[in-house]
Amino acid sequence: MHEMFLAFFFLFCCGSVHGWGLPYDVVEEFHNDLLQNYSKRLRPVKDQTRAVEVTVHWQLESINTFHEVSGEFISTSTFMIIWTDELLQWNVRTDIYLYVLLNSGEIWNPALMVSNPSGNENIGKRLTTGKVRGTSDGKQFVTVTVMTSTTCQPDMDLYPFDRHDCTIKLASSDYIFNEVFITPVDDSDISDLVDISQWDVLETYTNNGTEVLSSVATFGVIFRRKPEFIIVNLLTPIILLCFLNLAVFLLPPQSGERVSFSVTMFLSFSVYMTLITEKLPITNPVSIFTKYLMCNVGYSALILFTTVIGLRFHMAKIDEQMPVWLSKMFCTCRSTCMKDKQSATTKEYEINITTTNTEYGDLHTNRCVIKDTNIPTMQDNGHSLTKMEFGVMLDKFFFAIFFAMLVIANIVYGVYIISV
Repeated sequence: MHEMFLAFFFLFCCGSVHGWGLPYDVVEEFHNDLLQNYSKRLRPVKDQTRAVEVTVHWQLESINTFHEVSGEFISTSTFMIIWTDELLQWNVRTDIYLYVLLNSGEIWNPALMVSNPSGNENIGKRLTTGKVRGTSDGKQFVTVTVMTSTTCQPDMDLYPFDRHDCTIKLASSDYIFNEVFITPVDDSDISDLVDISQWDVLETYTNNGTEVLSSVATFGVIFRRKPEFIIVNLLTPIILLCFLNLAVFLLPPQSGERVSFSVTMFLSFSVYMTLITEKLPITNPVSIFTKYLMCNVGYSALILFTTVIGLRFHMAKIDEQMPVWLSKMFCTCRSTCMKDKQSATTKEYEINITTTNTEYGDLHTNRCVIKDTNIPTMQDNGHSLTKMEFGVMLDKFFFAIFFAMLVIANIVYGVYIISV
């Protein structure tokens, strides 16, 4: 932006036709002489085969709003538009200084407009109704500060750690590239931008090219979301709900609350899914956060299904047995199962008994082993396993499996976000 300030400093310090001690009639005479035989219908070059070089200095003032769903990027920018009008040149005299102030409607202007608008744009109107400062060598300066609303394709793949690249494109509405050629200059200073609560500006850039035979100047902004709000209000509650969902396997089956608890957790995930889809655009591919939330919905549905299956075993009769082959399989997996009832239920206790020889007064210690065969066990019939016991084993098994799945899924999600 320092080039713009230097240009203004040069203009104001060097005086004007409205400068010190110049009477009104002198200024009016100078305007009339300058605009005599001037036609704004023609491009202001003596060789009409040459293009008018238009330089646009751009300073981004702030990002006002970015609508992810509609793809609308609203920002405030200051543009200084400079071109050379070879028909508005004069010799510097002692009573006439280096620049003159003219109405935009009196002279030719490049008729710039926003070529990717999402709403009403007013740059063209400001160019035709504002003021133009012209120097003796024909340089024309117009400065406008406008709020632009442009289209922008959102990139929601890493939401809520997403970043976007939005542009403001300026083109001439009346001339093609070999008649008016636009050169953009980036004077933006990121450190001077007005801070907004939701976005951080990372980079600004410019480039030029042609679109449909018109010269187009592109002013780009790369910015990213501040994710703290989404993490606190969406991501953290979802992770907590996932761990809370595991508590269904800790609830006593006799309480009758297991199914209702699982259904409540599933509906909670469905509500969060609805909230997220309202905030995100319909794009392909969908964001990784949407995929993560969808996996959690499926995770909750799977827990609900296994809860219902487990309750069928808990609600069985006390003496109802599992099939022999299934009992053998689980006993094999569990190291506590023995081949027969005696070895599985007998426990030995070793105690020391001290006796005294009354004749000589000596102390003798005898070691005694006691066997207890009355220890209760769930394998009273060899390899048999009741359905209630099998339900308890399922609860432990599913709790471990789902806990491991949850931890691994969150680690993978975090590593993917960090790596990208």
